Amino acid sequence: MIPVDTLADYVDAAVDQLAGIVTSLGDELANQRPGLPGANSPYVILTHCLGVMADWGGRVVAGRDVVRDRAAEFTAAGPVADLVAAAEQA
Repeated sequence: MIPVDTLADYVDAAVDQLAGIVTSLGDELANQRPGLPGANSPYVILTHCLGVMADWGGRVVAGRDVVRDRAAEFTAAGPVADLVAAAEQA
């Protein structure tokens, strides 16, 4: 079993790296989907990761009620600054 602190460090590092990627891409490219069927934009990928974190950390681990619109995660788009702020809070 992975110690909770080790897992938290791993998740923090992964989210920080994803936030860095969308930041470096900027609003236009971070919201662009590759020309492949069913492909997701970097913005969508980070949004979905934050949804997974909220669901697993809140509902599964902490037993809290979590309201999540998983379908909306895959249509998400918007300013990178707002998404990075949400990642920092998460």
